[in-house]
This record gives sequence, structure tokens and C-alpha cells, in this order.
Amino acid sequence: MKRAPLIAALVLVAVFPATGVVADEPRADASLRLGLTDYHDLDATDFSFGAGLSYRFTSWLATDAVLSLAPSDLGDPAFSGSRTEGALGIRLGPHLERTGVYAAVRPGFVKFSEPNEPTVCILIFPPPLRCTLATGKSVFALDLAGGLQLSNDRGLLRFEVGDRLVKYPGRSSTSRPARASTATGATTWQPAWPWACASS
Repeated sequence: MKRAPLIAALVLVAVFPATGVVADEPRADASLRLGLTDYHDLDATDFSFGAGLSYRFTSWLATDAVLSLAPSDLGDPAFSGSRTEGALGIRLGPHLERTGVYAAVRPGFVKFSEPNEPTVCILIFPPPLRCTLATGKSVFALDLAGGLQLSNDRGLLRFEVGDRLVKYPGRSSTSRPARASTATGATTWQPAWPWACASS
């Protein structure tokens, strides 16, 4: 059930009628983001905030760069003092004048910092995941999301839900924490790339 919103968004992207789609000019924007990640295999929920830069090439294709920070302790007792998240990827989906739906794929990383207090761990092999992350680890992460964007000439609002595929060290399987985020921002500029000038 956690993945039902993502599946619904992907279906919308697939069946959204081509008629009425506006061929937007290339456009860049900057945004502030809030995120919520449910690390179910760690019995922990994480809140993060950050910033993003996006560039929309066409009405169907855009690229994103995102950097976020989760500054609070994770776990009880804590096994991480903070998390730094970074991702770079694409959004694909139809965009009308003020509304759009999309699917997003963003590979990146999550860096788990060491906790402020020592973590007590039992001597077993492999060690518990919490103990592995408590030493301070950077892991590969792949965000798969579906979203809704509301925008005008000055600003935007995005809502996303999806999964984050995380590859933890020393684990053969990949974890799939659920994730939701919202972003609000402003259209910053409309770059005049050489090929855009040539076609105008």
C-alpha cells in the first residue's frame, strides 16, 4: 500500500493525453524542500530540509539536483547524529500551463554521521545494521518517485511520494524506505542556450 501513490503517478504519466500539453520554453528554478523518510528496517523516521535546482528542457523532460540535511538524531538510542543527502536525476511527465504530473528517478547518496554518544553493540557477525551505520557511512541511494507540480510564471509547488532504494554496507539485499517530500520555489531564469538562440 505504501507504493500505491507512486504507481498511480506512473499510470497518470503513461496515460495523460498529449492534447493540451504546453510546449514550455526551457526554464530553470530554485526551490526549498522538506522531506520525510521512513527507514522501516531501522525502526526510525527521518525529517530533512534542503534546496534544489531544476532545469526543464521540454514540457515532458526536466533534470533536478537536490541537497538536503537531516540534522537530528536518528534512532532510540541514536545511531546517527545527522544525515546528508544528495541526488541528481530526471523528471519525466506532461506539464500544462499550471499543472503537471511526473515520475522521477534520482541516483545519489546518504551520508550517516556518527552519533554524539557512543553506541553499544553486541559482538556478532555480521554486526547489526545500526552498529554499522554508527561508525559513519556513506551509502548509495536511488529515489523513485511520482509527483504533482503546481506552478505559474513566478513560483512552483511540488508534492512527491515514492521509494528510496538504499544499498547498505555488508548487506546483500537492498532496503526500500518509503519517502515523501514537498518543495516550494521560484522560477529564477530562462537561460538562452546557443541552440535556443539558433532556433528562435
